[in-house]
Amino acid sequence: MDALSITGCWEGALLSEQGGIALPFTLRQPPHALSLASGPQVRIGTHDAAPTRLLDGAARAFVALVDEARDPVSGRLAQLLVDARVHGDRLVGRWLRRDDEGHIVDSGMVEAGRVLNTEY
Repeated sequence: MDALSITGCWEGALLSEQGGIALPFTLRQPPHALSLASGPQVRIGTHDAAPTRLLDGAARAFVALVDEARDPVSGRLAQLLVDARVHGDRLVGRWLRRDDEGHIVDSGMVEAGRVLNTEY
């Protein structure tokens, strides 16, 4: 696996700009051949991996829409847009959450580090 590639497992947090809330964030990005069939897997907080659609991707970056993510405050279903890039051994980027009516209810930074886990 290329150390500069987004392929692999990442663990970190979604850091909110509105309230300082930090939610655990996990991304599993399979190798290209596997990602065409299954796509990235995203877990937010303690919830199970949510259905995720890769909107744009490259070797060191991705934009994904996580459907049916639960808003940590209201518990309502929401969509989470994540735009992140590999910088050295870190995954950094931005995220925003829209409620079921399409309004932006939260946004912030993504920060994660690579973890050694080769299971997909």
